[in-house]
Amino acid sequence: AQNDRESMEYERNEQVSELQKLRNDNKRQAEELEELVKSHQNLIQSTAADTPTSKGSSRLRKEAAAVDEDKDPERPLKRKVSQLDKNLEQLTVMYHKLVAQNSGLKVEVAESDKKIERKDQRIQQLERNLREAKQKYEKLLTQCANLTAMIDVRGRKNCPCGASGNSSQVRRAPTIAAKTVRESVFEVARGEGRGSTPPASIAQARLNRGHRRQCHPLRLPSKHPLRHLHLSRYEGGSNLARACGQGDASRALLRCRLSWDCVYAGKMLRDRAESHF
Repeated sequence: AQNDRESMEYERNEQVSELQKLRNDNKRQAEELEELVKSHQNLIQSTAADTPTSKGSSRLRKEAAAVDEDKDPERPLKRKVSQLDKNLEQLTVMYHKLVAQNSGLKVEVAESDKKIERKDQRIQQLERNLREAKQKYEKLLTQCANLTAMIDVRGRKNCPCGASGNSSQVRRAPTIAAKTVRESVFEVARGEGRGSTPPASIAQARLNRGHRRQCHPLRLPSKHPLRHLHLSRYEGGSNLARACGQGDASRALLRCRLSWDCVYAGKMLRDRAESHF
């Protein structure tokens, strides 16, 4: 747009200079024409004063012929002046057209500048929204990690019997940023609930069964803290938790659900931030 504006400005300046030059030529030729007319009139007056009034018609005819001969050189000049007038009119019309085009280009440039400004504002707004979404995402991850740790501690307090040896070795405070959903599910299948090794004797099996009966499963809250998210992804984890046992299975399932919540919430925030673009 800047190059088009400069080219139009350059052409307009050239046409204005050419128009000014033609006007000067026309003015000069008009002055020459006036001088010729004045000299012709002076010549007629001088010839009329020199000739007596008593001369015959033959002399008058000669003077008329001389006047006609004097008028003959003026005809090409008049034609040239008329042609210059026509050229001047055409240049004037062209100049007005160029002025109209220039005004239209100015309006288009102003509109394009406004569009660019609106786009810049929109980009800045989207960048702010993206930063806010990232902050909310990080805050949500932190809250999920805190909730998981609180639920783990509460489950240990509510279940005084403890868990098997493998469960005590595998259990650790989950960190949402370091764990994936697959690792959480495998952890539930590997160490949470029943032991990975069979009991040494029938008495040991009965003792373990009695411990599991004493350990009541941790009740899940009636209203999940992230209930607005889809829970269809927890069906596999729920079946796996029921297969692993009743003692620590509920806590493992809840940690698995929170892990799914964090991952799915992060995905929703990223998709929402990317959809603005």
